[in-house]
Amino acid sequence: MADLRARYQAQLGPRLTTLRTLAARLNGGEADRPIYIELLARLHKLAGSAGTFGLPELSRRCLQLEHRLAAWLALDLAQVDACMRGRLRQELVELLDAAK
Repeated sequence: MADLRARYQAQLGPRLTTLRTLAARLNGGEADRPIYIELLARLHKLAGSAGTFGLPELSRRCLQLEHRLAAWLALDLAQVDACMRGRLRQELVELLDAAK
């Protein structure tokens, strides 16, 4: 199991970079919907796998972000302002700390 966990942790950097890259493409409005859907799916997978591999803090944070994005997707995305998007980007950067 230790070998599997080590391989999983080695893959975290690229996975988290992908999340940050997606979030950097957010410009506001309905055109962002596919990006939010992709972020939601990736966060969902990461939340589950992080829990499986003994990273409960990473799992918890991913789940929180997943729930937030699900709530945003229920809105007119024009309501998601630049401050909200900026906070999302910052929290995605902070996920790397939770992965340690």
